[in-house]
Amino acid sequence: MSLLPARGAHTGNNSNVQIRNDTTNRQNFSTMMPIEYRGKVSEDFKKKLDKLLPGSAFYFVSTKSRSKLCSLKEPVSTLLKSRVVYAITCPACAGTYIGQTVRHLSTRLKEHGMKNAPVNLHFRACNQTLTSADAAVVDSISDTATLLALEAIYIKRRKPVINTKEEFRSHNLQYAF
Repeated sequence: MSLLPARGAHTGNNSNVQIRNDTTNRQNFSTMMPIEYRGKVSEDFKKKLDKLLPGSAFYFVSTKSRSKLCSLKEPVSTLLKSRVVYAITCPACAGTYIGQTVRHLSTRLKEHGMKNAPVNLHFRACNQTLTSADAAVVDSISDTATLLALEAIYIKRRKPVINTKEEFRSHNLQYAF
């Protein structure tokens, strides 16, 4: 008995899979070609392939083929991430700054490195230089309003010593960590 689905056996319901019982037309598994089942579109596509390639061995699979393939997309560099809550940690005193940005993190770090920026003033007081290695992404989210609330929650939770603005204290934050 073969475990291959019968040609044309799929009825649109994954529970009604027929099993081919004949041994005379058995195909080699290596010549079988799967098609991910996506409803009527997949059935129409298979019919066209069967017409174009007579004698072909196409069959439906219900698992996503993407889950079996490795991703060819390179991960985004930390400095190129946007819409993030980030933490800057002073290597000398372990003081932290929590902030958020909708722009690239590298752009925001350049602003923190400006002459009179509070983060840069703190780093100079500790005889340090602000580098990208001192920053880390704490969280990210696509919604800007939620990003501001998320920043306030992290500030309230971590109590950073380098932050100078205390706007977050005016909000009554409720969170469960």
